[in-house]
Amino acid sequence: MYIDWQLSDVCNFGCAYCNFESRGGLHGWPTFEQATKLVDDIVAHSDHAYRTYNLLGGEPTLWRDFGALCEYIRERDPESIIQVLTNGSRTVRWWEKYAPVMDKIVISHHVKIAGTTDHVVDVVRTCYPVSNVSVQILVDHECFDQVVEHFDQLIAALPGISITPKKGETELGSGVWMPYTWEQESWFGRAMMVSRANLHNTNPIPKQHHTPHRRDLWASDGVTEWKTSNKEIIIGNHNHFEGWSCNIGKDMIAIKSSGEIRPASACFGEVNMGNYRKGEQIEWPQQPFICKYEGCYCGADIEVEKHAPK
Repeated sequence: MYIDWQLSDVCNFGCAYCNFESRGGLHGWPTFEQATKLVDDIVAHSDHAYRTYNLLGGEPTLWRDFGALCEYIRERDPESIIQVLTNGSRTVRWWEKYAPVMDKIVISHHVKIAGTTDHVVDVVRTCYPVSNVSVQILVDHECFDQVVEHFDQLIAALPGISITPKKGETELGSGVWMPYTWEQESWFGRAMMVSRANLHNTNPIPKQHHTPHRRDLWASDGVTEWKTSNKEIIIGNHNHFEGWSCNIGKDMIAIKSSGEIRPASACFGEVNMGNYRKGEQIEWPQQPFICKYEGCYCGADIEVEKHAPK
């Protein structure tokens, strides 16, 4: 089960392509008690072998109880994966303290805001021994040359680390890609090849952490089965599932900064399963959803089990 949990809409970045829901700051933070009660409810409901808690914001690491929540999840749901989507802006000292309780740390690198790659390199090197850490670069078409420069720098500085480009929407959640040129679109494919090659390079820093459950994504056409990634599905334009059955609501839920619980991150926004901040009981779906959308643009939603109509 995948829990896509937006803890807040509080953020210390001001990316122009982000939406107000992710950085408006209207909802603040939940209480620690509200958050831990939700973890209890999820564990009690889920019959899955394990759960992945994808904690994001806003910027989740700004919450004073964030480290304590990670520790609670680890104790209450010991087989779980704790994954954090962050801009990585906290100090190296902060990451030294809290990275050991996180299984996966995904740093979203925003070139215009960060300015250089120095801090993200320091954070990755700090987290690498105790967690699985990766970097995704938001490819802003307005500073494309600088994005390429940062990508090359990170590849050179971080052997063995997943460094991947991420297509940007004109506004987060819009489903409309930035107006990339043909040459820029071509670069994505080459960059993914470089990214895969970099994973085979040896990192000189020794690993210390226990590897958690793998979350591999597999696709099949009924004859051939292959391992893939949500980024490759999007870049290859294979993210179209209209009419398919989808296990959102069962194999994943999305928790918004307001406390509303929905069956997916970017679709079926009209379906409210309850609000944990208001103490509402969660209404769990009993049947798969039938996709009604032209395209699926959220990585978490893409990874949910789907079946084409027979």
